[in-house]
Amino acid sequence: AGEARDWIASPALAFDADKNANVFESTIRVLGGLAAARELGGDTERGDLLAKALDLAEKLSPAFKTRTGIPIMDVNFKTGDPHHPKWTQKSSLAEAGTLVLEWEALEAALRAAENKTAGGGEDASVDDAGDFGEAEMEYGFCPDGGGLKEYPIDPSIDEPSCDADEKNEENAYNDAKKKTFARSTLAALAGRRYRRDIADGARRAFHAVTDATWDPANDGLVPNAVSSGTAKFDRASTLTLGARGDSYYEYLLKHWLHAGKPAGGERSYLRAMDGVLLYLLRRSAGEENAMVQNADARERAANALGLRWGVTEPAPRATSSARRRRRRWFDAEDDRRSDAEEKAHNDAEGGVPAEDVEEAASAAFGVSTASTAAETTALPVSTVPNALESENKRFGLLYVAERVGGVGGTLVHKMDHLVCFLPGVLALGHLEGLGKRWGAGDAARERLAGDALERLGFARDAGHLDVAVELARTCVSMYTRTPAGLAPEIAHFPASGLNAGGAGEERVHAFGDLLVKKKDAHNLLRPETVESLFVLWRVTRLEEWRDAGWAMWRAWERHARVDTGGYAGVDSVVDPELKSSSSVLSDSLNRDVHKDDSSKLDANSRRRSSERRASIRRELNRVDKMESFWLSETLKYLFLLFTDDPTVTPLECFVFNTEAHPLPVLRAGVSNARACVERVAARHVRSLAAMQGVETEGRSFA
Repeated sequence: AGEARDWIASPALAFDADKNANVFESTIRVLGGLAAARELGGDTERGDLLAKALDLAEKLSPAFKTRTGIPIMDVNFKTGDPHHPKWTQKSSLAEAGTLVLEWEALEAALRAAENKTAGGGEDASVDDAGDFGEAEMEYGFCPDGGGLKEYPIDPSIDEPSCDADEKNEENAYNDAKKKTFARSTLAALAGRRYRRDIADGARRAFHAVTDATWDPANDGLVPNAVSSGTAKFDRASTLTLGARGDSYYEYLLKHWLHAGKPAGGERSYLRAMDGVLLYLLRRSAGEENAMVQNADARERAANALGLRWGVTEPAPRATSSARRRRRRWFDAEDDRRSDAEEKAHNDAEGGVPAEDVEEAASAAFGVSTASTAAETTALPVSTVPNALESENKRFGLLYVAERVGGVGGTLVHKMDHLVCFLPGVLALGHLEGLGKRWGAGDAARERLAGDALERLGFARDAGHLDVAVELARTCVSMYTRTPAGLAPEIAHFPASGLNAGGAGEERVHAFGDLLVKKKDAHNLLRPETVESLFVLWRVTRLEEWRDAGWAMWRAWERHARVDTGGYAGVDSVVDPELKSSSSVLSDSLNRDVHKDDSSKLDANSRRRSSERRASIRRELNRVDKMESFWLSETLKYLFLLFTDDPTVTPLECFVFNTEAHPLPVLRAGVSNARACVERVAARHVRSLAAMQGVETEGRSFA
């Protein structure tokens, strides 16, 4: 951590390249990362991390100088020129609405440093713009013949004209005089002044798009393309919780939590989730859907499976061997039982061996999960009980569809892997007391929600957590049903009209009621499902979430790990070991095996040959790229899923931004993460002591 902090403080990190930087990506990855690193690991004595975060914010600030606050998508770091890319003149919903956490975290950090270092309290560091000499004129940007034209901002006009006149100039100058600036005595900020409301642009952007959720025509859901100049949405664009829309819906809840849960701030989130239920949630046609056309039949069918729809209950336990493999991670010690011992132990525990899960998956979905015997022994595909697949197969998979043309538009029965953030958000809201019932207390809306829940196979009084659990199981099924044990980028469902077969990039692979096109079959090591598993584990403590996460990790180990270091994306999860050319295989194998004597190979040689063949096939199926979110998100959430330490980023103390950077919750605009974590530790003294091997029996803790 110290080495990383020193590098950030050095001139090596500078935001001055003559390159176009995306405001959204720079904010969630870099600005959020700097803010979180400062809170978790501490800043230098000079305040260098805070200074670098301010450097970046000031480079990005020109993009927010629009009429609405919705930023222009890109900024050139060297020239400061904001502009949209050539392929669009609109911002995406995610780009407009996924900025506020990071900018408010920076604002809070600057104010804390200002208060701490100014010596005379808050007021001592606040200066009128006039004290600095000439007031700063603020300019915004508006469309002008396909380009952008500056205009002076007049705060007295809701929608300023692009035509500058003397009145606009005068009002803008007077407004600049009223703005407050701050200073800090931190060495890295010496001589600098900065706006105290530096997050104002991000807040304006967030509110501009959030206001649209209350438009009756939107009913909680807004299209994924919006004008930065007018905040008007493109009605022909898509309603989606996938690409270009996903993280905005995530921030509807997380902004409320990060801001300290201000009264009424949760209403837009609840309205949006109602919109998801009413217009986007669907269930695929399971084999037994004909059995559940009314509440009584549904209840009988659910009881036959040992389920209670609308009430969250634990799934069947994994066997002890699965738990042991999960705990061991990379432990070289081989503590496996013999086959006979394992079977006897599994029978006693009532669990399902991982090998039986693989066979059941193969029989149920017509796909082969088998590899060489040596591989199967070393790296089992799944430790998830097959009762989960049986349940999904009978009732169908719950999924979030898309609509084109608004809430009354055309349904598109596909779901991006990106959507798998939603179970975690719903569970997090439940943890904070939201979503006990759908409809947010409105009687008419609750009635509509009850009808929708019944159509989906839930009890009328099911809550957000019940839907979160079912949706998470669909996300897990996107992994367990493919031969690689990894999820595709996009899944389709039978109502789309797709059928198995075809050729080329449009070829469709069917795994029960989960359909995957060849062009969508890649896995980029995405974090969304693991994030939801982590939150669901924290909220429910159901072992199935850890079992699922462990199976996913083992699949990544098998197919994505690179021998020379690192991990790479997987090109196809539907044919993970069938993409190699015979000539490449032959050349490689001839280095290890004498082809002429292949009939005389002993068992060990045949095993090595088989392992080599499988290894080459997996290598040829990799994408030559490791996404940064694998490190910042996926691995982090895997660690958090398996740690038992309650003081590691408690959810009551931190909010994870959409790049998994933990930002401390603000109370009255102030971050006090340390005090919050200490309160959590005080509640768990005995369990923390036990983790350290400290005997607590007979001791009292104040």
